[in-house]
Amino acid sequence: FAKIYTQFQAVSDAIDHVAGLSNPSRLDHVFRPQCWYLLDRHGRCGVDFLFPLQKLGHVPDFIPALHGRSVPHLNVSRRQTHMLSTAEAEKIRVLYKEDEALRDCLLPI
Repeated sequence: FAKIYTQFQAVSDAIDHVAGLSNPSRLDHVFRPQCWYLLDRHGRCGVDFLFPLQKLGHVPDFIPALHGRSVPHLNVSRRQTHMLSTAEAEKIRVLYKEDEALRDCLLPI
């Protein structure tokens, strides 16, 4: 996959790459939809707790074995975030529509 990714010049190249593959198993885990991991074969959420990444610090509140502990914040980037165009954002929402539906499974934290 690295050989393919190094050829990307813009976000639109990555979007086109994902759009061009119909089978999630042909996608690297970086681009694979999260629903591929979280939904069972009937489309039901297969996990008890689903947290938004921004609220990861609240995980110990819901898991007794972690009570009184903290979850470290890893992979912090100092790079600036790329601002997607309206068209890019819409294409991503369409490509990952099943992932967008997972928001209904998120714990209300």
